[in-house]
Amino acid sequence: MKQASDFSKILLWREPVDMRKQINGLAEIVESELQENLFENTLFLFCNKKRDLVKAIYFDKAGFCLWIKKLDSDRFPWFRKADQAELTISARDFELVVDGVDVFKRHRKLNFTSYS
Repeated sequence: MKQASDFSKILLWREPVDMRKQINGLAEIVESELQENLFENTLFLFCNKKRDLVKAIYFDKAGFCLWIKKLDSDRFPWFRKADQAELTISARDFELVVDGVDVFKRHRKLNFTSYS
């Protein structure tokens, strides 16, 4: 697989995907649901309902590539915002997600009026 930083965009699909889908089924989601161009330099990420399996597809000059990572006893962090069907993340965040770090849970913003 290419390095995550080689992609101009990394896009996560929020909804759980039936992981029996291969390249053709995932490409259909990209075109019909995401309405994205499959042939741009974009990495598309999909996760199953149990969040123990991630698949990624991208086009690499001569054809499509499919990447799979399955966890034995843990779950991938995945974003859950109901108002977003997809989310664009950075290469750094992608690497953290596949390593199990929840990049979607950020510190809440605090507003102070004085220090003491």
